[in-house]
Amino acid sequence: MKYLLPCLFLVFCLGACSKHVYTVQSVGLVSEQNGTITIRSTGFGKTADEAMNSAEQYAIELLLFRGLPGSQQTTPLVEIDEATAKSRYKQYFEELLTSGRHKTFVLSAIPVSDFAKHDRSQRNMTMDIRINLTALRSDLETHSIIRKFGY
Repeated sequence: MKYLLPCLFLVFCLGACSKHVYTVQSVGLVSEQNGTITIRSTGFGKTADEAMNSAEQYAIELLLFRGLPGSQQTTPLVEIDEATAKSRYKQYFEELLTSGRHKTFVLSAIPVSDFAKHDRSQRNMTMDIRINLTALRSDLETHSIIRKFGY
């Protein structure tokens, strides 16, 4: 009985010190031509489909909010910061990123690595994702997220 309290305390401390999983998205330019851009992106998930979807979403978010150095799209498509844009145009970005509408701008998604174990709970997959940049920009203009060039 006198060891019960210390044992419970030890179990509580071990549970509170759980390991945090940090996933680092990697991305790079593969090629660009005629209004399209091919990005190599790594996605994470418990299944291959989750990892593929994660890689596609990250590539789209990169173009929207950060730009891709060394490409034709060095500046982000959306001029305002990510948090402001996602709160101001909440419905559009939820539909685009969460509901899977981003797939309409993905011309091809080719896995370049196997679905590999990253740690105990997550796995990753690297893909070459070809995105129709012209259509994405046009869609943002149509929904008044960005202004048309020259206006």
